[in-house]
Amino acid sequence: MLERPDERLLCLLNYARLATEEEATARELAAGRISWVDFFELAERNAVTVLVDQRIRSLGLGSPAMDRARPPDWDAAAAKIRRRGAQRWEWGKALLETLSRAGVDVVVLKGGLFGPALYGDPAYKKMNDLDILVRREQAEAATGVLRRLAFRSVGGLFGQEEISDRSHHTPPFVSQDLSCVVGLHWGLQAPHAPRRLEAQGIWRRASQVEIGGARAMRMSWEDNLVHLCIHLPYLKTGLRELADVSNLCRHASPAIGWAEVEELVRESRAEGPAYRVIRLARSLIPFECPEELLARWRARAGAFWVEDTDRRAADPTALLRSRSTHVGNIEKAYAVFRLSGRYSEKVGAWLKMWQLLLWPKGEELHRIAGVTAFRGAIERLAWRLRAPGVIWRAMAVDHGSAALALLTAHNAWTVLRATLLRPFVRDGQPIRSHPAVRLLEVLE
Repeated sequence: MLERPDERLLCLLNYARLATEEEATARELAAGRISWVDFFELAERNAVTVLVDQRIRSLGLGSPAMDRARPPDWDAAAAKIRRRGAQRWEWGKALLETLSRAGVDVVVLKGGLFGPALYGDPAYKKMNDLDILVRREQAEAATGVLRRLAFRSVGGLFGQEEISDRSHHTPPFVSQDLSCVVGLHWGLQAPHAPRRLEAQGIWRRASQVEIGGARAMRMSWEDNLVHLCIHLPYLKTGLRELADVSNLCRHASPAIGWAEVEELVRESRAEGPAYRVIRLARSLIPFECPEELLARWRARAGAFWVEDTDRRAADPTALLRSRSTHVGNIEKAYAVFRLSGRYSEKVGAWLKMWQLLLWPKGEELHRIAGVTAFRGAIERLAWRLRAPGVIWRAMAVDHGSAALALLTAHNAWTVLRATLLRPFVRDGQPIRSHPAVRLLEVLE
């Protein structure tokens, strides 16, 4: 239960729709004794700047104290994200309309659906990408539409095939102005992922929807919910991510069928992710969910999911401060490792991956542990020793530890081979000289 007024107000302003009494509570909190410095810091840490800014303006919550505490770049940053969101949606609308005319069935996923359908705002949060699902047999036609709209494939950066049975999606496609990244999927998880929603059932349960004037489809709300649970990165448990779960459960129409959700979770073997995501989301923005269902998921989830989830849910104040993009930083270092032709840069990126895995820095260690402060040096040391295992398992959630171990071994061999051949091979180009480096900058 959140007690601090800045935390309560922040969560209220992330409701997709505010009832009259909730608006009154928000105004009351904003008019009371509140730490606006902490409020804005929390909003930025949880990456909810855009929606919070819009809510402050629409509810008229401004005050001299708020204005003094607002970060200098707050307005400009929110306006920039909204501009980029509008640009992204212009591309997205054109894509959906063109795919419809080409006879390609399209399901809009995650934020691309939730913005218009739940929040009434396609630019409600920072997003570079528009994720869509097509039928496997129509994937080739869909890539043709993307090229006709002048989207570029990032696949060439990694020598990847665009359409392959070894994957469930193409490499990202990027618009000319870099404002829209399209993730084109024919499945929702990798072919050998431990947890998966089957595409055949998804299409059977999907329904028609209009999104910003464009015709498309959406998954059933139950499929959307389970997809969010499976897809959410293990350590990226911020208000930005969890609010989508809560708002989906609060405002889905028709209402969420929990019996259907339980069946999908069982079929997907996703009891751990379902327990974690639902429990954490409810601790910040409450919604109705059968308690006996959560208890059954908890019993089947396993210690890796239960221990960390229960600890974070018991302390919502720490949860609001524990959103971590640490795994994403490892992935960015890996991208440099793969793309750079310069030996020193490649080895530096490889060492950076190991440093991030083995020795996360101080504040990041708190976020990985899910605490605001350690209770002494012994607890800090315990988490220092434990953190690499947590990070490894967080990365392995999607693809499994075996695949991650093979990739790690391959990376080590790449470095060893480059070291042995270095006296005989001319150094390549640095990452900044790569022709598509700007594309990497926009990819999350």
